[in-house]
Amino acid sequence: MERQDLRVNDDIQVSEDGRSLIACLETWLDAGKKFQEDLSDDETWLNLYATYDPFTDTLEMGYVVETAIHYYSNDYKPTTNEERLVKDMITEKIHELFNQTPQEFCRAFSDNDIQMGGQT
Repeated sequence: MERQDLRVNDDIQVSEDGRSLIACLETWLDAGKKFQEDLSDDETWLNLYATYDPFTDTLEMGYVVETAIHYYSNDYKPTTNEERLVKDMITEKIHELFNQTPQEFCRAFSDNDIQMGGQT
């Protein structure tokens, strides 16, 4: 995977513990070939996800294959270059959308969640 093969979706979420970012990655490559999955049916989709902990600088990736009748998930172990690329792209997207670092975004989300929780 290279930069032109991926797009980070704008809907980045923060994990419940406030430590990780969860991003859906749009694939602009032959995902069937890359992940060795049969995606030939028009009703079959592959959704690629990344969970990035900016505090420990770790990344986990996985994907879900959805068909008209079922779905299943698999983990994906990115190469060192893919891991760095995805971390960089998530960091860039957070900066573009919120003008924050990933750590600041996680902290802001956690602080807002705590404040909102105290009001209910």
